[in-house]
Amino acid sequence: MIPNVELGPNQRVVFTIPWQQVGEYCAMVFCLFRSQAPAMGSRHTPPLPLPAESEQHIRNILASTLTGSLCALLIIDGNGFIRHASAGMARLLGHAPDHLYAQSLDMLLSPDDLQTWHSQARHCLSTAAPVRIDLPLRNAQGRPLWCACQIMPCLPEHQDQACLAMMLTDIGMSKIHEQFNGKILAALVEDKPIYDIATLLCHEAMALQPDCVATIAKVDAQGRLRIVAAPGMPKHFYEETEGMQIGPMAGSSGTAAYLGQTVVSHDIATSPLWEHHRHLPLSLGLHASYSHPIKDGNGKVVGVFTQYYRLPQKNDAMQSKLTALCLQLCALLFEREASRDEIQRLVFYDDLTGLPNRQFLQAQSRQALAAASRASSKLAFMFIDIDGFKRINDSLGTAAGNTLLKSTAHRLKGQIVEPDIVCRLSADEFIAIVAFRDMRHVVDIAGNILDQLSQPVMIGNVPVHPSACIGISTYPEDGQDTEQLISRASMALDQAKTSGRNRWNFFDNAINEATQEHIALEAALHDALDSAQLRLYYQPQIDLRDGSLHGFEALTRWYHPKLGHVPPTLFIRIAENCGLIDRIGIWSITEACQQLQRWRSAGVHIPSISVNLSPNSLHDAALPTKIGQILWNENLSPQDLILEITENVLLDNHPDTLRTLDAIHRLGIRLALDDFGTGYSSLGYLRRLPVCAIKLDKSYVHGMDTDITLQALTRAILHIGDSMQLPVVAEGIETTSHLAQLAELGYHIGQGYLFSHPLPAHAVPSWIEINTPWIS
Repeated sequence: MIPNVELGPNQRVVFTIPWQQVGEYCAMVFCLFRSQAPAMGSRHTPPLPLPAESEQHIRNILASTLTGSLCALLIIDGNGFIRHASAGMARLLGHAPDHLYAQSLDMLLSPDDLQTWHSQARHCLSTAAPVRIDLPLRNAQGRPLWCACQIMPCLPEHQDQACLAMMLTDIGMSKIHEQFNGKILAALVEDKPIYDIATLLCHEAMALQPDCVATIAKVDAQGRLRIVAAPGMPKHFYEETEGMQIGPMAGSSGTAAYLGQTVVSHDIATSPLWEHHRHLPLSLGLHASYSHPIKDGNGKVVGVFTQYYRLPQKNDAMQSKLTALCLQLCALLFEREASRDEIQRLVFYDDLTGLPNRQFLQAQSRQALAAASRASSKLAFMFIDIDGFKRINDSLGTAAGNTLLKSTAHRLKGQIVEPDIVCRLSADEFIAIVAFRDMRHVVDIAGNILDQLSQPVMIGNVPVHPSACIGISTYPEDGQDTEQLISRASMALDQAKTSGRNRWNFFDNAINEATQEHIALEAALHDALDSAQLRLYYQPQIDLRDGSLHGFEALTRWYHPKLGHVPPTLFIRIAENCGLIDRIGIWSITEACQQLQRWRSAGVHIPSISVNLSPNSLHDAALPTKIGQILWNENLSPQDLILEITENVLLDNHPDTLRTLDAIHRLGIRLALDDFGTGYSSLGYLRRLPVCAIKLDKSYVHGMDTDITLQALTRAILHIGDSMQLPVVAEGIETTSHLAQLAELGYHIGQGYLFSHPLPAHAVPSWIEINTPWIS
């Protein structure tokens, strides 16, 4: 006990100082009795002056008792003015005790925090019990320091003469760990969205530094800043900083991301880093910025954490630890997001083009259909296929094909924007799902897509002129689910491709009926073979040097008594799918050899006959024997027969294919590679085939007049033939211009409508008599 000290007739001070150790601080109770003290919280009444000798006596006693204490202690009178500050205050906040004397608490607390303090102080006095609150107090540099404030009542005989003692303890770091490790890590565990967690992190950082405005941005693949959270910033800040390119003069955030190191701007108004963007923070009263790069485990910059202040800040231990913790949590957040994005990319996105894949399409299309159903709106399913992709991919190489696919994907993304969907289905097939108003709108969309996809693409130094076809089905007219709508769009695509390149087509019931007809045709084809409905027609091949006859190609035709003429491209595909192609192949060879012998017996000289052979027929190991027997039966030599195979044989992995070809070649029967340049035109594989000639596909000839790329490829294919000592037959010659160009390039053999359409067998002798030698 400290004895009483007389101050005057109506004033005295009584000190009762029990010490109890509680955590990091001691509880101390000071009772200061003063007469006529105003109510607690009245900030405008100055402290009641004591007689100088009495007040000095009080201060001497307090100083002798508390000066050596490590505790930060304030004695506060009834008006909220500081009557004493211990030496510990200088160590805690940097304020000299004499400087604090007779000052109001508002020099240490913000208005909001001061209101909180007064509320707790009144509660403390009314209950006569100590209270504890956590508040940020300004240090000597004006920066907040979180402190645990133990407020203890000093109760006199009269309630209106009360005062308070407040013990302060630094809890800055414990507060940081409480706020961040608790709330932020919990949010991560709960798998909340990145924007929610980043916003929470900014709020908590600003709560610990009330004069700070915190922002978090990520750096995208193009080196642009994407705002993740900036809760203290207005809308126009988002709008003007979103997508900002990082660089050496891109404000503190963009520069920190660019350099990969912390960038500090003590004065934004004069910093050269802010030359182009300084109006943004300055208009908000923010004059200093501190930007820190967020890095992943490999040291790559993935984002930026920035703190803005109204005044420059002096770095201290607490701020450094706070910033380090923020960066650690940001890195953890971005790492989680990157892992999630990578998993989603692997599952739902195509590696080559970056477009969503079939799995994504299945999930998103169901949602789109459900939304369209609720809104009674319409959707168009567009099945997009690149024309002649296989020819480009095989003739120019896989890398060229990949370039074209990536270019196509990029162009489609430019045409199909969210919430519409575009996906890569497989190979060169894409699906787009778009909302539309009316059919004219769908036509416009399809037309724009085709226009974009037909623009030239530079592959290496070669300009390629691609095109595409689109099949379209619509919801709800053509189907109610994804599978049905895609299936019907695919039917419409097939119809579009039969009409040529760069076409679109809507699904209708006629297409569906055509599919049913396809099934009926399969049954009819069985009957055609049994009832001799198939016929061979013959098209001449001309030696372009002297106009002489080089030979005839036998072409299978089918005329059904009810269906009429059935296109070869249709029934040959059906035959390959249903297993009839072997019978058709043997029939064609037999019929062609018999007809050749009949012509020769009639005195009509024909050098040789060519017959098309499906790659599927080469799976029959007995085929060479069967062909040899046919030649024997017709008294023909192996040199009289040429079998034409397509490049697709190069993709056939059947073990008997190459063995069958070699066996046919050993018989002396010649082989020609048909439609060269549209399939797997690999020189390495071409050398493995025992072919005696190459047939240039008609698509090259038809496009030579307008496409310099096709001209170059046509010349290159002839050089390939010459280098391998193989003659090249040009198919599809329809005009004298085609003929002149091919002759100029050095082609020696040609075939096409310019010379003759395919002829029935009985018309061949008269054609030969009239047209050979052929003169243009």
